[in-house]
Amino acid sequence: MDNASVLLASPRFQDFAADDVTDLAAAMQPRSFGDGETLFEEGDPAPEAYVIASGHLVLARKNREGRPERVLRLGPGEVLGLMALVENRGRSATATADGPVQVLVLPRAAFTMLYESKAPISLRFQRLIGRLLAEDVREVTNRVVAKMLETPA
Repeated sequence: MDNASVLLASPRFQDFAADDVTDLAAAMQPRSFGDGETLFEEGDPAPEAYVIASGHLVLARKNREGRPERVLRLGPGEVLGLMALVENRGRSATATADGPVQVLVLPRAAFTMLYESKAPISLRFQRLIGRLLAEDVREVTNRVVAKMLETPA
């Protein structure tokens, strides 16, 4: 499957116009990871973002004791690392392949060039980032509420 087909199959890129998908796909490079291979570690610099083309990634964060704790499992079409590019901060979790994985890699320089030079794509990236943030807030809220409900008053 070519880069554009991967992006078009992802619900994350539904708002992107065909020209935007073509430009974005041209800026991305495919990369493969074997089962158990680590894409990046929590705290690492974030020079790129990823779209999962096939397979699954497990995201883990260190708990209070410093041991990795599984947070999320992502599959095809999901985006990760975009916030780290925007914020220019380190990775918030460790990403590990759960079986063979293929990703499309968006380097920071390509993201910045697209974002700063093409108004329509920058607006679509803003909407995508907004949706990702809203989903994160909703997930955290659900976890907090669930924890509160299981804890006696």
